[in-house]
Amino acid sequence: MTALSIRFSQVSPTLYSEVNEVLTRLGGKWKGGRTKAHVFQEDPTHLIAYVLTTALMPRKNRDAFFPTPNEVARGIMMMSDLDKLCDDDLFLEPQAGSGASLITYNSTPANSYNRTTLRT
Repeated sequence: MTALSIRFSQVSPTLYSEVNEVLTRLGGKWKGGRTKAHVFQEDPTHLIAYVLTTALMPRKNRDAFFPTPNEVARGIMMMSDLDKLCDDDLFLEPQAGSGASLITYNSTPANSYNRTTLRT
């Protein structure tokens, strides 16, 4: 596998520090010498686009965030027997995600599951 690198022109120390922090959190490792670039083992394009669009700083441990894709959350809801839930049953949303399962559950058409008490 070929490593990918990102180079940019010389900038102020403050801006460099911010860009370096983002690229490092996305998995880039600074390589000096002839390379003088942040080197990535995988293409970081979609991650950089996400940071630029959301203006959210990536977590320091990039492996700590595991969002459930919306399609997967919808599939889980479709396969679940939600109509058999009792008032005392719990619906667990993984803590390392973004709430996709709960969002999908709450956006069920016609509120057919009629659950009004949500505990976070």
